[in-house]
Amino acid sequence: MAKKVTFRFRQLRREMSAREQRDVTLKDVSEATGIAISTLSRLESGSAKGVELETLAKLAAYYRAGSGADLLSVEDAWRTLRPALA
Repeated sequence: MAKKVTFRFRQLRREMSAREQRDVTLKDVSEATGIAISTLSRLESGSAKGVELETLAKLAAYYRAGSGADLLSVEDAWRTLRPALA
């Protein structure tokens, strides 16, 4: 079965908001990492065509990700595609 791999940046930001008991915005992430808000938005929405390793490293450090795998979500492609095929 094919797998679909996506970034979990939106989920990580929500988890950080819950831990810090405040809303963590894209502006907060941008100011802390030096990554443009527009880039962060594209990464969260899944519309980014690619991502530089330096950007991933900055985000991993910001979100305190233990490994690169913590930044990813993997799911069955069939489950994702099924509604489109119906």
